[in-house]
Amino acid sequence: METKVINHIDIHVPATWGVHWDEMKTARDFLQNFYDANKVNDIKVHVDENTVQFYAPGKFDYKNLLYVRSTKTNNPDTIGKYGEGFKASLLNAMRNWNCSVEMYVGNKKLRFYFKDMEFDDSDDKIIICELSEIDPIQGTRLVVGNCNSRLITEFKFGLKHFYVE
Repeated sequence: METKVINHIDIHVPATWGVHWDEMKTARDFLQNFYDANKVNDIKVHVDENTVQFYAPGKFDYKNLLYVRSTKTNNPDTIGKYGEGFKASLLNAMRNWNCSVEMYVGNKKLRFYFKDMEFDDSDDKIIICELSEIDPIQGTRLVVGNCNSRLITEFKFGLKHFYVE
């Protein structure tokens, strides 16, 4: 798959953000994003050693994930109306367990990584999204690599138990 980097986007999430989720909450929210946008039976998940790949036919608007925006804001019957769950899962996976995270949507690839950042009073790391153009794919794919065994277990469990219709 050929890639052409087109941008590096600061998604405004520092490593010190005070959201500390365990493996269950982290897996739950990654999965919930797929359940929100697709029929449960249409979601495919493949686990291979320490990597989990999600695929769904629904195409995410990746900008909602990058800029803490939700399409559920005006629906009182939905949860997760603020769009911060993906960022919290992303941060916890990367910070707590050194996971790699990539998302593929249409003709875009999003690769997330930490970058050192100086602030007036301290140093920190922030999450950057490397946005690339790729050969188009159908739907959306999320790849979480370098997962520990407990995170893998929670992803497998979540396939049957974590979704909210």
